[in-house]
Amino acid sequence: GATVALTPCQRPSSGITLLEEAEFLRDRAALLLPIPANDSCTFPGCGINKRAEFPVFKPQEDVRKCENLSGCVTIVVKTARRPHLVIRLAQSVRQHLDADIPIIVIDDGPDTHPPEIMSEIAQFPNMRYVIAEEADLGIAEGRTRGVRMVETRYFLNFDDDHIVPEDSGVLKIVELMETTDLTLVGAKGRTSWAGFVDFLPDEDGRPMLRQLHGSCTVKSQLL
Repeated sequence: GATVALTPCQRPSSGITLLEEAEFLRDRAALLLPIPANDSCTFPGCGINKRAEFPVFKPQEDVRKCENLSGCVTIVVKTARRPHLVIRLAQSVRQHLDADIPIIVIDDGPDTHPPEIMSEIAQFPNMRYVIAEEADLGIAEGRTRGVRMVETRYFLNFDDDHIVPEDSGVLKIVELMETTDLTLVGAKGRTSWAGFVDFLPDEDGRPMLRQLHGSCTVKSQLL
């Protein structure tokens, strides 16, 4: 496996399910097993390791090339009252991708941000910043709302703490969408960050999966 950098989060998680260690390891092992072709497993993770057929390149006459990124790609961001991170992301998009690329941001509400923050957001006319009526909209619902507002051919789902580097590879992703029969393309991140979880004993001494809070120092773990 690869070494993944993990860090504890200062804010409490909204959805940590406690599992006994044996149950967790059993489910994880099931996901890693190859699935026979005639298998009738109904577990949601079944088939996750089945190899898809190699992408097929479209005939040249069927390829629709984007003239520029802003005309065919929209960035969708779900944030949770972290406009400073969204502004940082928008700055990196302007610097390394396309200053006119549409950005749709869905934020938790119901309150607006201070005037100085809204003034900074207004510096990006290509960014549509929507503050929801709900206080805790949730990442799935927020992204769904954002995607429904997309008007371009493609969209990119970004977290609010992402930064677009100079060598992001977004152009290559768009090229794959244009020239093959793929309908979904992802990229491998350089570093994965998450709330750090570990097995700790409960009051009866049984190992339970718990989230750790701390100083946000990076911890590497082999997964």
